Amino acid sequence: MKTSVSAIVSSVTLVVLTTGVFYAANSLSPESVLRKFIHQGKTYRSDMTIPSRSSDINNVLMRVTASLSGSRDLEIIRQERRGEYVLLVSRVKSPEGVPVDYGWVLVETSNGWRIDGEATVRSWAAQGSLFGSQ
Repeated sequence: MKTSVSAIVSSVTLVVLTTGVFYAANSLSPESVLRKFIHQGKTYRSDMTIPSRSSDINNVLMRVTASLSGSRDLEIIRQERRGEYVLLVSRVKSPEGVPVDYGWVLVETSNGWRIDGEATVRSWAAQGSLFGSQ
């Protein structure tokens, strides 16, 4: 049984298109933005955050992401959508192997998902610990 060239081309096109759609959807998700932000480490990425008027907020975010960049096994353990906001809880293992949870607030903007630094740091303070919970 011979397979026509057009059938092969159609199959390959479908595979490429499907893969591209899933890749684009995954790279634009709130989880993806958070993973990229954390893995940047000491390189603060303003294109992934809502601009803050407070340099203290930016400094806290930089310190936390720098400390998390050496972490292992980043996992999103909870996600809750509230309108244009998404609350994510990430769990990482410290270099010592201790699991640590961090809450993050992301907002959907016209430029995609961004971390709301002020709301995120306020949530850490409300938890009683500036740097997440253990």
